[in-house]
Amino acid sequence: MKSLLKSWILAYVLPLSLHAQDTGYHVFLKALYGKFDVDHISVDSLSKLLASDSVVVLDTRSENEYLVSHIHNARWMDFDTFDFAKMHDISKSSRIITYCSVGYRSSVIAERLTSLGYQNVQNLFGGIFEWINQEYPVFREGTETTDIHPYNNFWGKWLRHGNKVSKPRK
Repeated sequence: MKSLLKSWILAYVLPLSLHAQDTGYHVFLKALYGKFDVDHISVDSLSKLLASDSVVVLDTRSENEYLVSHIHNARWMDFDTFDFAKMHDISKSSRIITYCSVGYRSSVIAERLTSLGYQNVQNLFGGIFEWINQEYPVFREGTETTDIHPYNNFWGKWLRHGNKVSKPRK
């Protein structure tokens, strides 16, 4: 009887709770993004875009977060010290995707870029957390890793995949 109950929980209850977590997370993100006038791109769309198009991907997290892992070929542009002069080599017509942990900091940067005349800026919906939750690869020093910086305990609770690491491994 116990094994039947355990099987039922694994087959029916666990998937519902994971779906509820996803649904709650997405509702939370939509509320978080509500104050920004920024277009979003899904992780699936970004994955396809990275494979076929020229795109500039900006990681707006802290240096420590970036060093733990990042989306392949992402360019680090720290939110706290973001210097638009470092964008001098990026055309205002380039396709630019911003991301951070969940998308708040990168929404701020995306909105600023748009106000400076960048014409094709989108924010990654759900940030790198959504990226890794959908099991897309992240990299450290050019090598794929499962490590992901959780930002802190509150935000890190939204990570379902990956190995939560607060400092880059040597």
